[in-house]
Amino acid sequence: MRKLFTAISLFALLLTGCDTPNEPTTPAYTLALTSEKSITFDETGGSGEITYTLTEVVSEATRTDAALPTATCEAEWITDLTVGDSITFNVAPMEYTAEDRYTVIFVSYDNQSFSVNILQQSTRPDYDVEFFATHLNGAYYGKVGSPDFNYTITLSDKGVPGRGQFYYNSHAYNIDIFSDVSCGFSCEPQRVPNGVYKFDGRNRGEAGTFMANFDYTYYTELSDSGQTFYSIIDGTIVVTDNHIEASLRTDDGQWHHVVYTGDLTLTYDYIKDIKRPYTRLAEDFNFEYKNAYLHTYYRGDHLGLGYDVWYVDMCPTVMPMNGTYMMLTVMVDKAKGGYTRDAFLGEYKVAQKGAESYANTFVAGDLLNGYEVIYSWCLTCENSMISNAWGGPIVDGTIKIELVDGYYVVSFDCVDDGGHKIVGSYSCMHDGYINQNPNNPDEPLK
Repeated sequence: MRKLFTAISLFALLLTGCDTPNEPTTPAYTLALTSEKSITFDETGGSGEITYTLTEVVSEATRTDAALPTATCEAEWITDLTVGDSITFNVAPMEYTAEDRYTVIFVSYDNQSFSVNILQQSTRPDYDVEFFATHLNGAYYGKVGSPDFNYTITLSDKGVPGRGQFYYNSHAYNIDIFSDVSCGFSCEPQRVPNGVYKFDGRNRGEAGTFMANFDYTYYTELSDSGQTFYSIIDGTIVVTDNHIEASLRTDDGQWHHVVYTGDLTLTYDYIKDIKRPYTRLAEDFNFEYKNAYLHTYYRGDHLGLGYDVWYVDMCPTVMPMNGTYMMLTVMVDKAKGGYTRDAFLGEYKVAQKGAESYANTFVAGDLLNGYEVIYSWCLTCENSMISNAWGGPIVDGTIKIELVDGYYVVSFDCVDDGGHKIVGSYSCMHDGYINQNPNNPDEPLK
């Protein structure tokens, strides 16, 4: 009986143990959001960050770092979603619509999670004018009195023959934009750089803006009744691969939605018929000039290649200038000290596009927009009026600039784009330094 009673008691005790409710299970880790629950972006998008903590419970008093959580988002306009010490992501620019858009980034670790709301708000208005451009024209101007690189673009329904020129019965938007992307001699073909450009009423020429100056930024209509111009006084331009969309407000109060899809190469219609050689030389040119005059202009990293640019010109006479006029664009290593006396001295070879180094090179002569001489040329000058009616672009060879017995001697052993030799020298008095660096115009000469 005692054995039976003991067995029954033990069975009863086991039953009692099974009936006891389970204690709540403490999670082995904790996941917590430490940044804002909702993040808002404007229509240009940008980068975002979510911060969090994820710790593993070893005991009530001890916690250690746990593994990384996962982060997901269904929206295609959320890109580069990356999990590390924090969660980072990018929000793409919006298409041109007045509608806001919303999504959620979901963060989880096992059975713990949190979510972050992402709102992208559109500030674009309802439009008064919808314009689908069929032609893109324009040109690259580099740093022309601006801290960043200047491009002119014209969006129209018929194309334009040249800057400021328009076809009959056409509509066009002419806009000057600024970018931190250079498209100088090393960039071919020249194209509009991707980016977001906002109206800058102060005309500072900074990257990511477009100019307010009526001479360069406007909308125009040309018809039987004449030509009408409207200033552009507000807006945003978004450039992506083979696509431009703009929201522009003109001075009559109307908002224009301008869309272009196609090649973003910049040119003008009349340039298509202008081809090398540009030279006007009919034979080799040999020369030697004594007691000439040399001018030097420091332009900083004018070409956006990481090298200091000096513009050097020389002529046999000054005030007025008459005779053979040489202009050179040379690049030197920044180690020479920037705006420093005689930093332009050296021997120069022609710069090769895509080279590993541009130190001690000169830029081959070219034509901007089919008519404006740029970089390195042999030209003529009469009463201080420079002309390419004679001469040619210097496209290869060696140029040496040295100081000899107090004179700056510039020696040429070069050719133009027609194969004519340009060989000789100038022995010059230095007629002064000029700082034309838009990024540091007040830098003193060292």
